[in-house]
Amino acid sequence: MEKKVLDVCCGPKGMWFDKQDERALYLDRRCETHKNNYPSGYKEMEIKPDIIGDFTNIQQPDNSFSLVVFDPPHIKRSETNAGEIGKRYGKLNGEWKDMLQKGFAELGLVNYF
Repeated sequence: MEKKVLDVCCGPKGMWFDKQDERALYLDRRCETHKNNYPSGYKEMEIKPDIIGDFTNIQQPDNSFSLVVFDPPHIKRSETNAGEIGKRYGKLNGEWKDMLQKGFAELGLVNYF
């Protein structure tokens, strides 16, 4: 099946009903598993993209997807540990405005800052 959707910051695929949807190619810079301690017990959160990559430099050919999903990290933290939210959504470190601007430009979107 040809992939129609590119999710460039998939994280734990929280926006997906079917986290193994074969129409999508999942990209993230992280591949990791976290155990979260909930009152009901431990639950694993898995960040397992198809491709390890950076949304500011996407290696897939231009115009090869019908839809690109871009939900970049949106937690501004410089600390190593940003808690469960940071684990789920990723963190913006360093020059984060420049990083997001490069991501928008890579996707053909400009002037968002």
